[in-house]
Amino acid sequence: MQRNERWHAVGVNVRKMVDKILTQYSSDFVVIRELIQNADDAKATSFQLQIICDAPQSSSDEKNFHGQTIIEVRLINNGNVFSETDWKRVATIAEGNTDPQSVGQFGVGFFSVFSYAEEPMITSGKEYIKFGWEGDRLLYEHGQLPAQQQSSKTSVTLHMRDAYILSTESSEETKAVVPTIDLTQLKTYFAKVLSFTRNLVNLTITINSTNVFQISKTKSPLLNTFAFKPQHSVNQMLYMNSFHLTEQTLTIDNTTSMTLGHITVEANVYVDQQFYAYVQRNLKSLPSTVQIQLLFVPTETIRDQKQCEPSLSKRILNSILPLKLLDNNEIDPSGFVFIGLGTHQSIGIGMHVYSHFIPTVEREELNLQDPYIARWNTELLSAVGQIARILYDQMISRNHYSDYSTLIKTYSFQPTTPNVKVGNIVRSGFFASVENILVPVKALPSAEQLSLIPSTAAYIADAEHIHGFLSVPLVPFDLTKNDFFTALKEYQMIHVVHKSFIKKHLATSILSFNELTELLKWLCTCSSNDRSYVKDILSITRFQKTTTSFKISFQQMIHYDASNISSVLPLPRSVLPVSIAEHFSREQLQYNLFLQPCTFKELIDFYLHKNQHDLFRETKTATCLLSNLSNHSSHFSESKWSKIKTILSNIKCIPTTQGMRVPNESYIPSQMSTSDSPMITLNLLPDKTAHSQSNANDSDENLVSRYFLKQIGCRVVNIQAIVTSSNRSGLTEEAMRTLIENLVKERKNMSDADFQALKASRFLRGSTLHSATGIKQLYCPHNLHFPSVAEQLKWNELLILDWLDIDRNSAEFALLKELGVREVPDLTSLIDRIIVEHNDKRHDVQKSKRGYDLPLALRFLAENFQKHYSIVWKTNDIQQLFLPSNLANHREVILSRIDQVFLKSNPLYATLLPEVVKLFEKFYIISLLGIKEQSTITQAFDKVMERKTELLTTTSAGSIFAYLNGLEGLNQTFVKRLSGVAFIPLDGSPVLLKPTQVFIRQANSSISLDLNTAGLIDYVDFGLEGNAFLLTIGVLHYPTIPLLAELLLDRQKTYFSNTTNDHTSVKQKIDVYSDCLKRIAVVSVKTPEFLHGPLEKRLKTEPWCLGYETHFYRIVTPTQIYLNDDPQCVLTHEPICSNDVELNKLYRQFGAKWLSECVTRDLVPTGRSSPTERTKKLKEKIQQRLNILFVDKQGEPLASLNKERLYMLEKSLLVVEVKNIKCSLTFQNRTELLDSKNSSSCTLQKKENEQVLYLRHDTSISDYDYFDIASELARFVFDNASEALIHIISNRLTSSLESLERQGLPVRSLLETRLHDFQAPPEDVDAQTKSRNIPLPLAAIFGVFKFLRPSNKKSKYPIISSDQPPPHHATAVVPNEDQLLDRVTTADSIRPLPERAHRPHDHQSDTVIPPTEDFKSRSQKMSKQLRRLPKKSRSYPDSVIIHDGYVRNEHYESCEVVPNANMEMYRNSDLLIPLFVEKGIKMTLDMIDHAELLTHILINLAEHVFELPTESLHLYRDFNGSRIAFNANGALFFNLRYFEQIYAAELQAYIDRPTASNSIVTTIINFYFMVTCHELVHNINPNHDLSFISSLQQCAVEFMERKDILLATFSLKSRTSTGVTQF
Repeated sequence: MQRNERWHAVGVNVRKMVDKILTQYSSDFVVIRELIQNADDAKATSFQLQIICDAPQSSSDEKNFHGQTIIEVRLINNGNVFSETDWKRVATIAEGNTDPQSVGQFGVGFFSVFSYAEEPMITSGKEYIKFGWEGDRLLYEHGQLPAQQQSSKTSVTLHMRDAYILSTESSEETKAVVPTIDLTQLKTYFAKVLSFTRNLVNLTITINSTNVFQISKTKSPLLNTFAFKPQHSVNQMLYMNSFHLTEQTLTIDNTTSMTLGHITVEANVYVDQQFYAYVQRNLKSLPSTVQIQLLFVPTETIRDQKQCEPSLSKRILNSILPLKLLDNNEIDPSGFVFIGLGTHQSIGIGMHVYSHFIPTVEREELNLQDPYIARWNTELLSAVGQIARILYDQMISRNHYSDYSTLIKTYSFQPTTPNVKVGNIVRSGFFASVENILVPVKALPSAEQLSLIPSTAAYIADAEHIHGFLSVPLVPFDLTKNDFFTALKEYQMIHVVHKSFIKKHLATSILSFNELTELLKWLCTCSSNDRSYVKDILSITRFQKTTTSFKISFQQMIHYDASNISSVLPLPRSVLPVSIAEHFSREQLQYNLFLQPCTFKELIDFYLHKNQHDLFRETKTATCLLSNLSNHSSHFSESKWSKIKTILSNIKCIPTTQGMRVPNESYIPSQMSTSDSPMITLNLLPDKTAHSQSNANDSDENLVSRYFLKQIGCRVVNIQAIVTSSNRSGLTEEAMRTLIENLVKERKNMSDADFQALKASRFLRGSTLHSATGIKQLYCPHNLHFPSVAEQLKWNELLILDWLDIDRNSAEFALLKELGVREVPDLTSLIDRIIVEHNDKRHDVQKSKRGYDLPLALRFLAENFQKHYSIVWKTNDIQQLFLPSNLANHREVILSRIDQVFLKSNPLYATLLPEVVKLFEKFYIISLLGIKEQSTITQAFDKVMERKTELLTTTSAGSIFAYLNGLEGLNQTFVKRLSGVAFIPLDGSPVLLKPTQVFIRQANSSISLDLNTAGLIDYVDFGLEGNAFLLTIGVLHYPTIPLLAELLLDRQKTYFSNTTNDHTSVKQKIDVYSDCLKRIAVVSVKTPEFLHGPLEKRLKTEPWCLGYETHFYRIVTPTQIYLNDDPQCVLTHEPICSNDVELNKLYRQFGAKWLSECVTRDLVPTGRSSPTERTKKLKEKIQQRLNILFVDKQGEPLASLNKERLYMLEKSLLVVEVKNIKCSLTFQNRTELLDSKNSSSCTLQKKENEQVLYLRHDTSISDYDYFDIASELARFVFDNASEALIHIISNRLTSSLESLERQGLPVRSLLETRLHDFQAPPEDVDAQTKSRNIPLPLAAIFGVFKFLRPSNKKSKYPIISSDQPPPHHATAVVPNEDQLLDRVTTADSIRPLPERAHRPHDHQSDTVIPPTEDFKSRSQKMSKQLRRLPKKSRSYPDSVIIHDGYVRNEHYESCEVVPNANMEMYRNSDLLIPLFVEKGIKMTLDMIDHAELLTHILINLAEHVFELPTESLHLYRDFNGSRIAFNANGALFFNLRYFEQIYAAELQAYIDRPTASNSIVTTIINFYFMVTCHELVHNINPNHDLSFISSLQQCAVEFMERKDILLATFSLKSRTSTGVTQF
């Protein structure tokens, strides 16, 4: 490119540029490094560093140069002299060496000399170049050398610009900071430099011409036995095609040397053009081939270095090793990267690495930042890893390598510095090969040699003890610390032993003792962290002592030997062997291994087992066992002692002079021993008592105490020989006394066996009082009594000791007593003696007629009972009759058994004589004998049943039951037992009855005594106490409902079969039976027994229903009775029908059918049909009132309404008249044709698209039969229609709209509503109540809400209020629609509508208020009726209330039906009236207190105002019901929760602090007075209609005066236990 005059050269401040370059060379000896590198590039073989100091003379000792100032440095090499190109390049900054094989990359390395000298000079061959400065400009002079200075060497001369001090020895003195060259460090650096020089083999240092250091390098080729296969590098940039292994020896001063291994790998370079161009542009051209060299330490070198003395030369050589030798002889890999010379970059393995790396500018680190250069360096480093892997594979596989630790330490992959990436790259190259890596392992814990296997088949464990028991190829534990195996784990090239693996392996392994020991040691180290794992391992571990011995599961191990049992004795399998246990402390055995200490005392059962008895038969083991038993005998329990004696007594276990003998044949050496007796040869302790056994001398071997030997039966004295000798000489009285005296002296030496033998021997003379002078015989001691006993009892036949004057206080008496001579007769003999004396005395009494004297034997028993008989009395079941007693109302003395006689007189058992009671009380033995004040109720009842024929009669049973009522022992078990026993007599019945079959009338019962219930419900009366007993054991006042049903099933046949022809008696029984059925009907749908189980099945299949058939009543099954909803069929076919509508629901539940369901009617219109004026009016009336006919009083459609058919009536109804309608009735296959008088007057039939209502034309009547019309309409629009529903429809067809409005029907709104819209807006009851100023609770009670119905528009029909009587004409024609709607909305009352037969016109309700002509007479009549109201009340018959609530056609009602609840009677209180509690409610003390207050108020009202039976009163406590009270078939229920929430708090405050004003009491009395009036009126009127309101008013007036009297005298303070105020 042509430049014009406007182009100018860029000025360069060379001084600053050189200074900046020098700042990049911060490492030590950088100048020397650069010049040595240049020499090596120039193919020099030697390099000499000459140091010129200011020392006055030269010296052969380098120490003399210490501290001298360096003046000049010369660096001389014998390499190629400079060429012309070299001279030009050295004079040009950043030109560099273009040779790709050279190390320098930047061409600035030479300028490092400026750090030493201002004017460096180079001489080479014949020329020189000298540099100098002129200001900031660097100048040079290049010329020829004088001939005498010319040479074949190259020299760099540096005159030091700064004063450098030479240091030849270390010094701790503090000096000024001045530049220093450390000679030792310089030598070390020279040694390191020589590691990878290509040409240099000799380096020398001289000081003032004195040679102070020389190091040389020699290489010798090795026979390459390595198998090398050419291969690519990781990313295919290199292809390594040759592998050379040499030895490289470094020698210092020709004395100290060290040999290293050297590897050279030649690799071809394959890079893409882009990569090549980038490197060439920025650096220099890449070579086509590169060398990768590794310097490693042979194992022999390491061994030698460890053994050599640490001289300076040795330390210098060691410093260049790629493995650091630590003070503890450990090895730490410390290889570095060399770029020509060494750098600061470590490689992570024990090798130095040299290759064509591209460094950073200062050549101390690798460039891994530039993406292209980093790619090249990474490839070289990965290749280093690959070569290291080749070396590892070859070295590890050599058989002579045994020091695997040193070898593997080379490959521990330490973190590298300063760049950590270098080590990671080398490691990835090492593991890049897919070939297996061999590692040394120990194949079995017992293996002595290591073997090599692929790492993928090897295991590594983190605990040393694991290597001692796990039989898998494990890397030795000391090797696992090497990071080489950490890398293997990271690359998942070796298996890691985890706890789960150990558990799985041990499940199939059998361990030796040594292996088990190691396992247990390992478990001890981890048990604190995971005790559950340790338990799992121990549970599956099995071991054996030898390969031929039996296998043992550690799970059987429970104990360890804690008493150091002799090795002579075996241990149980549950005890850990001593050879294993000795390796562990007691804390480890117990806490870590869950073993318990096993002492010899606990081992006894093992040694006493029959399988171990042979141990006792061998002298050696028996001696050891007996010694241990003796040493521990003081700790034995009585049962253990007994077991030991029993077992050893039958084993020849005692070593004697005559061999092994059983204990009772062995004799303890003593002064009385004889030579012919088998004497015990054991090592005996001196004779000591049992209490001193712990003081035995444990230092002597196998000591046995005499006391122990005596205890197990060994003998001391041969008693039998002595006795035999005495008997042989003839035992006179004198001789017997002498023998006993001698035995007294020898007693202390006798063993138990001796003494027992003496007790069983016949050696005592015996006689009786009768034969004192006769012939004597010999007896055992226990057969004889002391003479004083016979004398005291005057018992001449009693066998006594022939020593009449024996002293009771003598030693002889004591010995004889100990041997068994009796002080008293045995209990059985004494009782027999009592019986004999009694019989004799009774005979004497009869003869002499004297009083009865107690037997002497009985007095003797009383006197000696506590001392001699109390214990044996408890263990003997005395069945003899021996206690003098007499029966009630009998004077004769009899003997009674101990459990059949009592202290208190009673009608069933004998009573102990007063004299006997006095005797026994004197010696305090009545309770000891077990004599009771009276029998338990169980005993007494059993006696009653034994004598039931005599005692259980209607005349005597009362007293018996009264007696039983006073006895103790009544419990649920006894009550349950009696429930199945027939023991209650009944008048007129030959059999006894069970408690569930009879009943006791309740006091003040509402059930009339005149009713004849006998045979159906049998009542009994056994007096107050007798009845109390029966009530306690479960007899009821009245049967429960399920029980009542069973009684009806069981007794109805006999009940009615015993009826006379007396009409009154029959009617009474029918009334009783019907009343029972009604009681069942109340709760049948909610009582479980009626819903499933045996009772339900019986009620469905057995006769019990009361049916009526042609003037006769019959008892039939539910399937045989019909519910009468078709009177015409009753007239024509006379079926068995229910005669009481209250029972229909009950019959229906168990299978009865409505009669209409079983009747088939055919209605056929005849004659010509034609519309008339009357039919048109009827059609208009029907269609006009369709919205009114089929709804309830809220305007809601009635249940089961078919709206589709309703629309059909609206759109396609046709009404016509016909001549006649033929009607036929079919029932049970019998058809009857009805005449026109008795058949329906109309029929509604579907004809094509019209619904035709046919009416019979009858000129004799003025209007149609609207009941028949209502029947047809109901049948058409309802799926099921009831009679009540027909009455409603009929009433709404016939009544005027005004009348219907007065009845509570929203006529106006319904007439204005379309047929498909029946939803009325909700009524605001509370608002209406407030507008009437009626308190909400009272409004609910009065039932006035139906008169408060809101209307959107003002009606032309006046709404009648509660204080306005209805018009006179309305009272006669308004039907009681409330009652009818109740029947309609109750599911059980719905039934199919029969096609009605003709009946007389009757549009009025059954319950209406008739016209009133005389109010006075009506009031008097009502007053009489009201006085009978309380008598209609009764108690609730069951202990549960289960009922589904349902909505009647009133806005709000409080009490007329049982509410929706599931309640049970609360039995845990003393309330005087029953309390029913809803399930889930937990009663509190406050609730009980409130219940007592309300009870007190209600009982006072009942008794003093209404004369109401208190059993008709009940309380109930619910969760959230809206009712205040209700009447359930005469039983009155009051809501306790209402009382709690409204009145309790204020009333309690008044009770706590009474005031003059008791307004709260007045309010409560008035309120519950009205509530009670309300409920009583429901006894005669269940609905809230005008009749009800009238009756309620009359009731309140009737009882108002009494209520006021009660208020005047009522006080809460006067409450008593009866709960009634006392007047």
